[in-house]
Amino acid sequence: MDSVPRDLRDALPNVEPEANRLSTRSARCLKCQSLPAPGNKLRYCGHCESAAYCSKSCARADWNTHKLTCERFCQSHEKDLAAFVAGGGRTKDYNQVNEDILSWFQKVPGLIVEMALMAWSHRSKAPIIVALASDTDYDGSAIRVEMIPRSFWDEDPRFLDTFTAAQREGIQLRFGESSFSSDTKYVCEYCYKKQQGKQRATFTFTRAFRAKGPARAVEIV
Repeated sequence: MDSVPRDLRDALPNVEPEANRLSTRSARCLKCQSLPAPGNKLRYCGHCESAAYCSKSCARADWNTHKLTCERFCQSHEKDLAAFVAGGGRTKDYNQVNEDILSWFQKVPGLIVEMALMAWSHRSKAPIIVALASDTDYDGSAIRVEMIPRSFWDEDPRFLDTFTAAQREGIQLRFGESSFSSDTKYVCEYCYKKQQGKQRATFTFTRAFRAKGPARAVEIV
């Protein structure tokens, strides 16, 4: 696994300012990547309660893909929810807490751009870019960003200990999409863990490279 090279970190201030504004956006629909309409909330799959959608139409359109991992997500959700309740949380607050965690990640200044830069610089390895944080990190300054090449998750048995079964299937499905190309898209994960207990939250996304974002930053370097 690699962390962000020093020269890429130094290039972050030179990336287009509008790229950083992406980090202020909240959780998005799994199918269309849109925000819920003003005044509305994301709708969650009634079975696994993990996959979120902006509308019923998006949920229906994504079912053929989501059903392949829904049962695994359901099992993972039950374990995570149990850990959340054991830690003193209320069942009805679980989804909102996860949305708040994801929103926190996305508001950390420069994090999205940093992850895109790392993905771009290692795109030949079809990497997963992982941001790791814990509840002791209040301002995002201690977040670790790591790169995991495809050769690791495809071949190395240590991958089995790094992610849950549901996470692994979700990652493999994203890389298996017919439209996926490491030259235009990358897979990223946000992982949040409580230092006390086993409670954790993980979010997986497929993101597209911005035409004048990572490419421009690498040119500057």
